[in-house]
Amino acid sequence: MENASKALLMAAGVLMTMLIVMLLFFFKGRITDFYNEQGKIDDIENVEKFNKQFTNYDRKKVYGYEIISLTNMIQDYNTRHSGAKGAQNDEKYNPITLTVSLPRSNKNVKNLWFDNETDPSLHLFKEGDNFQQSDTDNKLVNVITSGLNIEDKYGSAQIAAKLAKSIDALIVDSKDTYEIERIAREQGVDVNKATEILKKKSVEDYKRIINDKTERSYDDIENILLKDGYDGISIKKYYEFHQFKRAVFKCTSIEYDNDQGGTGRVKSMTFEFDKVE
Repeated sequence: MENASKALLMAAGVLMTMLIVMLLFFFKGRITDFYNEQGKIDDIENVEKFNKQFTNYDRKKVYGYEIISLTNMIQDYNTRHSGAKGAQNDEKYNPITLTVSLPRSNKNVKNLWFDNETDPSLHLFKEGDNFQQSDTDNKLVNVITSGLNIEDKYGSAQIAAKLAKSIDALIVDSKDTYEIERIAREQGVDVNKATEILKKKSVEDYKRIINDKTERSYDDIENILLKDGYDGISIKKYYEFHQFKRAVFKCTSIEYDNDQGGTGRVKSMTFEFDKVE
């Protein structure tokens, strides 16, 4: 009888141990499932948070200065977090492709220009331009960098813009014939001397606009305004950069990395020029 009781106790002990082990395995599985699901939720939230900084631009009215910010942000991402050519990191996310187009059919592109000269080399932006960034650098980044360098050169975007809008008044050409004749008549000098006087005034006006007392000739001013300028970009071309910042674009498409094994992150965005406001 005593042996039978011991056998029953042993069997009960074994059964209890098996139940405890089974419960441990069960709860371990449940805990693992919980953390896996929690991890998936965290991943989804992280992807949504990541995408939001780009989907904020998914609208029909995006200004050029916002496109500049987006371009810089995508360049930074492609450089620091993607597997793009030229990237400097160990992460292998797909780079984001940014496309900014100025349709040939949109005649409003000419409103970006200082004038209607048709020589493409005279313009930063022209009809049919298609800027695409899919790695760490592109033409648009270079244009933006040049424009920002001009602003740094003059101390602020406001001063550079004021100078760009003053080109007509600062350049002495055939449109100033009446003014030259007035100076010649009032000061009793010939036309050549009157032209020199007007050019000297242009130099002083230029120096006043940029608050610079450096001695310059009129030829220096003309070069800065119309020709090579600084960093290969004249104020005439900078005018287009200024107009670009004021221009309106519309987001025409946004795509996500939703292929099998994809991250769900934004992978491409396309913007199309609309008009200058």
